[in-house]
Amino acid sequence: METFPLNGARWHTLPLDLAVLVTENRRDRFTAELFHFGNDGRRIEVSLLTLEPGDYTWRIESTEGRPLSNGTLSVTLAARRVRFALPSRIASLLVVERSP
Repeated sequence: METFPLNGARWHTLPLDLAVLVTENRRDRFTAELFHFGNDGRRIEVSLLTLEPGDYTWRIESTEGRPLSNGTLSVTLAARRVRFALPSRIASLLVVERSP
C-alpha cells in the first residue's frame, strides 16, 4: 500500500529568503533545519499539525549546538502555533519535544 507524507507544519511566513527542511515529524516531536538568507533577523510563526495535545518545550539552536532561543508551547486541538525569531545567516535547528 502506498502512503503519502503528512504535512507536519504550516509556515505562516512568505517563502522569501528562507530554507526549511523538516527532519522529524512525529506525534511527540518535531524538528526542522532552518536558514534565513536575509540581512536582518526574521519573525517566524509555524503551526505544528501532527503534535498530540499536551505541553511541549521548543528551542532554536545553531547547527553547532549553540542555544539561540527557547520557550514553551501548550498544544490543543485549536492552538498549536510557535512564534520565534530566526537569526540572519545562521544555520539553525528548531526542536519541539514533549515536556517531561
